[in-house]
Amino acid sequence: TEPEATPAPTPEPIRWVWPLAGEIVGEYAPNVPVWSGTLMQWQTHPALDLAGSPGEAVYACRDGVVADAYSDRLWGNVIVLDHGDGWRSAYRGLNTLKLVEVGQSVSAGDVISAVGQTLPCEADLEAHVHFELTRDGEPMDFCKLIEEG
Repeated sequence: TEPEATPAPTPEPIRWVWPLAGEIVGEYAPNVPVWSGTLMQWQTHPALDLAGSPGEAVYACRDGVVADAYSDRLWGNVIVLDHGDGWRSAYRGLNTLKLVEVGQSVSAGDVISAVGQTLPCEADLEAHVHFELTRDGEPMDFCKLIEEG
């Protein structure tokens, strides 16, 4: 008798989650200059700025591993997640680095930190998280991705 063919398993769809439910106060503009009231200059903005209240939870946008967690003079506390296949997300302006450790696995929707105070490099905005998504180092539009998902 011949063995029965078993179909290849269908891969799970990638689940994207908003890192913060707040209003977009800084649009994704990687190729078009936008005005920075803090720096008083035109510049590109390959990220989203999501408004939030200090202490409000910030979530992992997708399953991944904590690639880095550090404090920066201009960006405040920063967590970077590696989602595999060239995808990375960075969350800047967080209030703590104590909820995750480098090398830790996280799932989409896990709390990784909370909104911190206003960032020195974006002081013209109220408290928010500066959220960047890249694939192979190139900025990606999270809004388009989550709409397609």
